[in-house]
Amino acid sequence: MSLDAARPPSRWVYSYEPGIEAEAAGRMVTKGNMIMRHDLAALPFVLASGNDIVLAPPQRPAFLDSLKKAGFTDLPQFRQDVPEELRKNIGHRPYGRPGEHLRRSNVAKYRSDVVVCRSLPEICEAVDRLGPKVVIKSEFSSSGQGVRWRWDAATEKWAQNRLRQDGAVTVEPWMDIVVELSGEFLNGEWGGVSIVVVEHGIWRGQWLGDPLEKMSQEVYDFVFVERQVELALRALNMPQACGSETCGMDVAIVRLPPEAGGGLEVRYLELNARTNMAHYALGAKRWVPSAQRFDVIRVSDLEDSHIPLTDPENATMWCAVLDMKKEPGKTAGAAFALPPQTPEPKLELKPIDNTSVEKQGEPDVSTGRKKDDTQIVRQAAEVGSSERGGAVLSASQELDDERLQGEHIKSGSGMENRSPHCVEEPRNSNSFPEPLEPAEQWARLPESRLEEVLVTDELLSDACLAFRRTEWSYLYQLLVVALPQFFSRCAARKAVRSGHVQVDGTKVTDENTASPPPGARVMVRVASASRVPQDLARRLQKLNLKSERPEARIRILFQDVDAGWAVVNKPAGMESNPTADSIGTNTLAFQDYLQAVLPPPRFGMHCHSPKVCHRLDFRVSGPMVVATSLDAERALTRSFEEHETRKEYRAIVCGAVGDVGETLVVSAPVDGREAETRVEVLRVVQCPFFGSLSELRLWPVTGRRQQLRRHCAIELGAPIVNEEPALFEAAAPAWARRHGGSALPPAKKRGPGTLFLQAIEVHVPRPMLPSGRKREDAASGTADVVSVRTEVAKHFEELLQNAAFCFAWDRDHCSPEFADYHREKAERTEAYLQAQREDKQSKASVAVKTGKTSTEPRD
Repeated sequence: MSLDAARPPSRWVYSYEPGIEAEAAGRMVTKGNMIMRHDLAALPFVLASGNDIVLAPPQRPAFLDSLKKAGFTDLPQFRQDVPEELRKNIGHRPYGRPGEHLRRSNVAKYRSDVVVCRSLPEICEAVDRLGPKVVIKSEFSSSGQGVRWRWDAATEKWAQNRLRQDGAVTVEPWMDIVVELSGEFLNGEWGGVSIVVVEHGIWRGQWLGDPLEKMSQEVYDFVFVERQVELALRALNMPQACGSETCGMDVAIVRLPPEAGGGLEVRYLELNARTNMAHYALGAKRWVPSAQRFDVIRVSDLEDSHIPLTDPENATMWCAVLDMKKEPGKTAGAAFALPPQTPEPKLELKPIDNTSVEKQGEPDVSTGRKKDDTQIVRQAAEVGSSERGGAVLSASQELDDERLQGEHIKSGSGMENRSPHCVEEPRNSNSFPEPLEPAEQWARLPESRLEEVLVTDELLSDACLAFRRTEWSYLYQLLVVALPQFFSRCAARKAVRSGHVQVDGTKVTDENTASPPPGARVMVRVASASRVPQDLARRLQKLNLKSERPEARIRILFQDVDAGWAVVNKPAGMESNPTADSIGTNTLAFQDYLQAVLPPPRFGMHCHSPKVCHRLDFRVSGPMVVATSLDAERALTRSFEEHETRKEYRAIVCGAVGDVGETLVVSAPVDGREAETRVEVLRVVQCPFFGSLSELRLWPVTGRRQQLRRHCAIELGAPIVNEEPALFEAAAPAWARRHGGSALPPAKKRGPGTLFLQAIEVHVPRPMLPSGRKREDAASGTADVVSVRTEVAKHFEELLQNAAFCFAWDRDHCSPEFADYHREKAERTEAYLQAQREDKQSKASVAVKTGKTSTEPRD
């Protein structure tokens, strides 16, 4: 039954289906949204009542009991389908419906400063008109995704893709926001306002605590006393305007400039014609009034102060929670106060009562002998204790008389002369275990673990939808949808072929096996951490001891242990990643050494082993970006794919490509794909073999294989010194064009043959921490973009300073001016030697005539 029926039903069906924006755009639902659909399927229960149904797998009784204890007393039914007898008398309240009403550009109906652009010229015109600070949004995205804050080459390429897929993008002016809020309509009625928690433009939860902790008194009165947000949204009649009874509007409270009268104003940010997280946050707040924050976090980040709203035991990655912990300096509510911490007992020293302890040397009445040290009871200081009949009671248990009398000072123990008032400290009280080396930390992680997948109708339909199949799907396709954080298509097929998959206890090895029916249980063994070679640390130390040059060592240039990534220097002469030829051999690639360099991340899920997020050629050294956590790996890989990461190289090439300070832009395809490189000439020195050598600064705009080397050789006609013979010879046509038809001199090897190309700087957007985590490594800084630079290798400067002498002389292959110089120098040398020979001959003849022996050496 539709929502606008004349007689609304008394029972409703709720569902949770994020990713409907992709369906509205005609694209496949992303893996991230598929995981969300699985993990948070039960979340709509906060909006439902006991008579309703939530389309989700049946929940564990233990989890339902925990919800009831937290305050959710009227829980709905959790079913994966609706019974046939109820379908005619039950209504549907979905997460949302795909359609044009989900476009972000719909907010232009309520704002005059939003420009809807359908071509690149329109975007450029809007950027020029709105100013340097703009916000560019794609049409079908959510939660802060699909947004760019600057107009550059990378954003232009991104905009081209969005225009081709969605038909339009929106350009808005940047606003100085005081606070961001979300106003909601639930089932056609006003639902309320909640504060949006935003970090770096990404949604990080809804604040449900005291609003004055997030805003000033002036803003509080404007929003909650004067109710300006509610009045503004009610005036829009949003449920009828956007076609969805459950909808919301993200708004910003901005401060007007003094020339505009000052004060506060409501600005519309984004129209959500569907259910959003603010609806669930306000629904949960109704049951748990003392909740401070609603958030969606990773299962591994759950804390004691969290109330899970979805079952973490059955989740793949995510869990919706209510955070009960107040901000520092605030006290928790009485209903959900944090358990008080038991203070450590204070050590109170009391003098021994000499009347209760017999003095040394005093005769014993019963034996008639003097008591020695072995018979004197040492009275210890009381630690939070009480006395009973002369016995000492500890803070946790009583010490009986026999135990007390057994604590004698033993003779010869070295304690006879200690004061009876002194309490002995336990041994090694200040000693801590030494921190483990990175290789040992990786070695202690389990190499694999079992993951269980319960096959449901929803999972089967999602697999068919993801792989565009009509009736059934393969088993490996089911694994890709159910466990996207572990499997790609190739990895899932390999797991099936390797016998790592069991269906109801039966091993499956045929990758063409169809998906099992609903109710089946699939057990999959997934990799957790790679095996660490035993001698890896020793091999790393041996490698770094081979040379004292910094560029020849594997060393950390920057590290962020909290977020799980680093920048590490890669020496020349090794592959970035293991190759097919190196697998099974004793040759290690740069990535293989990283387990002995970087520890596992402090937060989040770790990678199997540290992963390099880009590559450098075998003969090139420089900084490389490495990820140790899965979150950082995804964020860094995306930044490289979207060209948000910038790199700078230094090279010495043969010949001259321009004057000092001149900049060039080389745009030429590499392997059939467009490629662009920016070049700046830093220095030009004379060389007798190539005429001159040039030091260049290179910035690759795109990242193709051997892009810089090919552009220098084939396009500029200036091959890099010590370039490979094939690529060096490919520079001959461009060399001839640049040098007036003269032939390219043959390749000459300089020094040990190291390629004179080095990466020296990288600019990386900082990956964000997992939700709810605070940075503990203060040394890594807090900048949004991290710039890491290394020094240029010394042999670059040595080559430039000795350019006139570094190449073997070859008269047939040199520039004309140096050939004339060589000819004149050879003629002068020959004339000088001839004069010396004639002088010696004349002196020898004179000596013979006079009878004197010449002491001059013979020629």
